[in-house]
Amino acid sequence: MSFINKIIAGVLAGLLMMVALGMPGDASANTVLGPDVTSYLNSRSNTVSVGVYDANTGETYTYNSSKSYNTLSIVKMSILANVLYKQIPITSYENSLLTKMIVSSDNSAASTMWRRTGSESGAQSFFNMVGMNNTKAGTGGWWGRTTTNATDQLTMMKLFAYPNSYLTDSQRAYGLNLMRNVQADQRWGTGYGLPAGVSVALKNGWYTNGQYVNSVGFVNGQGKSYVIAVLTTNNKSFSYGVDTINTISKMVWNEIPGLGWVSSGGKWFFYTKDGKYKGWLNYNNRWYYLDQTTGTMRTGWLKSGDSWYYLNSDGAMKTGWLSYNGAWYFLDHTGVMKTGWVKSAEKWYYLDSDGKMATGWEQVEGKWYYLKTNGEMLTGWTFYKNKWYYLKNSGDMATGWINLSGKKYHLKDSGEMATGWQRINNEWFYLQPTGEMLTGWTLYKNKWYYLNPTSGKMETGWINLSGKKYYLKDSGEMLTGWQKINGEWYSLRTNGVLLTGWTFYKNDWYYLNGTTGKMETGWIDLAGKKYYLDADGGMVTDWQKIDGKWYYFNPKGLMAANTTIQGFKLGPDGAWIQINYVALGDSLASGMTPEGQDRPTENGVDPDWGYPNYIARNFSKAHELLGFNNFAASGHKTDDLMADLEKENVQQAIKNATHITLDIGINDIYLSLQNDTDKTLEEIPSISEKISTILETIDELNPEVKVFVMGYYNPMPYGTDPLQKEQINQATLALNAQIQHQANQHGDTFISTTQIINEQNYTNYLPNQNRFNPNLFGYQAIAEEFWKVMQ
Repeated sequence: MSFINKIIAGVLAGLLMMVALGMPGDASANTVLGPDVTSYLNSRSNTVSVGVYDANTGETYTYNSSKSYNTLSIVKMSILANVLYKQIPITSYENSLLTKMIVSSDNSAASTMWRRTGSESGAQSFFNMVGMNNTKAGTGGWWGRTTTNATDQLTMMKLFAYPNSYLTDSQRAYGLNLMRNVQADQRWGTGYGLPAGVSVALKNGWYTNGQYVNSVGFVNGQGKSYVIAVLTTNNKSFSYGVDTINTISKMVWNEIPGLGWVSSGGKWFFYTKDGKYKGWLNYNNRWYYLDQTTGTMRTGWLKSGDSWYYLNSDGAMKTGWLSYNGAWYFLDHTGVMKTGWVKSAEKWYYLDSDGKMATGWEQVEGKWYYLKTNGEMLTGWTFYKNKWYYLKNSGDMATGWINLSGKKYHLKDSGEMATGWQRINNEWFYLQPTGEMLTGWTLYKNKWYYLNPTSGKMETGWINLSGKKYYLKDSGEMLTGWQKINGEWYSLRTNGVLLTGWTFYKNDWYYLNGTTGKMETGWIDLAGKKYYLDADGGMVTDWQKIDGKWYYFNPKGLMAANTTIQGFKLGPDGAWIQINYVALGDSLASGMTPEGQDRPTENGVDPDWGYPNYIARNFSKAHELLGFNNFAASGHKTDDLMADLEKENVQQAIKNATHITLDIGINDIYLSLQNDTDKTLEEIPSISEKISTILETIDELNPEVKVFVMGYYNPMPYGTDPLQKEQINQATLALNAQIQHQANQHGDTFISTTQIINEQNYTNYLPNQNRFNPNLFGYQAIAEEFWKVMQ
């Protein structure tokens, strides 16, 4: 039964019980006038009639009820009822008479009120009206000779005992009050021998000789409410009749089940006016369960609906904690046995599926909890089998990382608190013996480690702390001293701080990059000053040959530049200037004279014919010229030079060269210039491609060499035909344009000569109008134009 249904049942039970109910007494549930009573009555020598009406059940029980008796003084109860019904004003005088009539059984007062109510006819009319059909009013004023039976007397007393349409509640209360206060010597009869506290309203009537001894009463108390009438005659004596009625009074009390608890056959039942109560019962704010079939009060475990309940030995439903067969159970305020989580007195407990309180470790929905021996769910740290565990505020065992008061801890999958070095998600952490995660620097077995200040993970590799760099091995150990890391050398102090800048180590200076700290090798530039560090990082001094070039470094390692050291000139890049000069080209480079003669040999008159000779002489004056090779030849065309470039000696010279001068192409068009300039223009694109091939070959042989390519002056300025002169000039310019284009394409330098030898001054440099080779002045002028750039 649900809690709401039990409440409804309790309310219905309360509505049914209109009087106070007592706890179970010693009364039996046998029929009221059963064998015990009838056996007693049969044993008596007098004549007896008994009537009992049980208000709780609505049942009427009678014995010899049709027998008629003289009422004697019990008729005074009818006189009182008639007075009240007729609403005769009850002044102090009437009240006095009625009190005497009932309390003291005064006959004179009864006679007066008999007359006031119409005597015989008034009484009979009243009897007939209320249904006392077997009662006949006494005649001649002899009210005591009214005849009646036990059934009619029950009817009369019920007018006072229970609500009805004849007497109001206040009238009934007035009459009951009088009958509850009869004088002491008249308190025998139907109210005799009852427990203290039971309310009895009665009226007796008797002859002192015992001819008639009658008693009618209303009993109410301890869950019982009934009306009883006992009429006797032919008694041996007055006392014999009284004893009979007294005994029946006590027997009926014991036999009436009443409302409320009744014990029968060692079992308890609960009665209402409808009989045995079944199901849930709320009694005195406690719940009981009466078997649905037998009405027996249940004890122990009970399943009602889908829920379990426990009923104490007194039948009351248990709530709260229950100890049963060595196990604890919890029953909520509705009595339902709880399973799962339950909160009691601000503490949490767990009850398994059969309701038993769990202790120790318990897994609930995939989470672990720990419950003390008293069942209380633990939270916070707990020490179990020499291991620490942490139980969250919700009670479930924590795993993984937790943060408590700003301190981090790690719990293994088993819940065990981790300590020492732990690898977690492929990262290393260090946890103190207290479990607290360490951060920052930590010394472990004489080695330093750094643990991230936020995550706590062990750092590896480079770290930067307050502008200082440190390096930690894969094992986390901090490195010191010289260390090779990822192929680079670094120097770390004994405190692990990365060194930068200049450092002196074992009689050598080293430079550690100011940003990365790596040991530099080779060239470095510091604030415009150059130094060179050998392969081991050591700073060099004095003369050093580097990549085939000589440099000078002072004792502090600074490279000298743009100066002369020990008679050797150093260039702006610091290298001792060494020139390997190669000249390639036609007769202008080979030095043919205006008369068409080749430049004299080593034994000749003048060794300075040809502009390359003057360039070489300028190099020599600076102590720079190491080698000079002139492979030019008179009449050379582009095809001839391309053939020369296939020669091993030419290739080797080019590979070693630092400077190359080149003039080629004019001989390819020289003949056509004199006869057919249109043909000349057609030949120029092909010449341009060959020049491109020549420059490309030089680049392949020596990508670093500096190449200077000459543009031609007008080779035939002496003509008399103005048109022809202009056509030759335009063709020369077209050739120069292609030569310049190819020089630019290959990153080489174009040297123009048209501004040197031109229409205004050609007679100064070209003395033979039939040849384009200049005199010495012309060669010198061309060399000077080259030198402006080459120096």
